Amino acid sequence: MAQVVYVAYDAQAFSTTPISTSLVGARIGWEGRWSGSRLAGFVEAGYLQARSDDFELMLLSVGGKYAALARGRFDVGVQGFVDVEHADLSRFRNVNVLLGFGAGAYAEVRVVPRASLIVNLSARGLLDVTPPTRCNDGSSSQSTGQGTCSWHGGIDFYTDQLGEGTGLDALVGVRVWFGMKDNVR
Repeated sequence: MAQVVYVAYDAQAFSTTPISTSLVGARIGWEGRWSGSRLAGFVEAGYLQARSDDFELMLLSVGGKYAALARGRFDVGVQGFVDVEHADLSRFRNVNVLLGFGAGAYAEVRVVPRASLIVNLSARGLLDVTPPTRCNDGSSSQSTGQGTCSWHGGIDFYTDQLGEGTGLDALVGVRVWFGMKDNVR
């Protein structure tokens, strides 16, 4: 099995109902591919921050890739992934948990036998899976603002929601292959 570890610069456009911003940061990852196969699986973790320092995003992704074109030192393909995101917006009293589903394309150029440069572009849909506001009687509420839980004994714990959203991602990075002696593909 050919394996690769990588680090990449990450730039992301992030948009939900209460916020639309650009984030920058880094990702680290691992990928495994069986010898001679065009299919690969990957796991990666990332940290991104808005330039204004009021929004941070940590994520963990799992996904798969297919090399649609593999010619010598050059690969072009598609990828799909699912991720869990931990979003911290400073004006919110809580941290939000988002579930992301995405797809995109990648290109890789091998510069030396075991190192390559990568570019990934992808789009994602985001679902806010943060637990709703909890009322004093134990019920939950999707309501926001004045009157939330007013018929349920008041608010026990208030939750701000980011809601559903979208994201566009661009990664540029370096990959180092290991695991196979002669040919990493």
